[in-house]
Amino acid sequence: MHILYHSYEDMTKKISIIQLRIQSYEKEKEVLMQLIKSGRERLIKSKHPNISYKTYLKEIKILDGHLLLHHHELRRLQDEKKEMDALMGKLEGTQEQIFYYRFVKGMTQEQTAEKIYLSTRQVQRIEKKLENEIMSC
Repeated sequence: MHILYHSYEDMTKKISIIQLRIQSYEKEKEVLMQLIKSGRERLIKSKHPNISYKTYLKEIKILDGHLLLHHHELRRLQDEKKEMDALMGKLEGTQEQIFYYRFVKGMTQEQTAEKIYLSTRQVQRIEKKLENEIMSC
């Protein structure tokens, strides 16, 4: 589990970006598939008008590889997000505040301590307990 290494907001942004990439790759693959089915290779405007059938197949294979990797990364991030959501639901009080500021907002320990009127050392101790709880899940 990598949830301690980036903020929740960063993770949700990354999920959105990956979803957009997947949509883009799927549209590109769909266009190439239509070109192959129609047999009209001249629909693609390029400097090289004679693009071969094999080139289209290679491009589709490359797109399939990208799609596979992006789908895998998307599932991993969504699972991680679910774990964070579940963990946030279990926390209360100071632990919840520290988790929110450190892992959701991505603040430093010093910023978190200042925000909730604790010492940096107290935040470190509570964060260590949180890490142990997270790792034991």
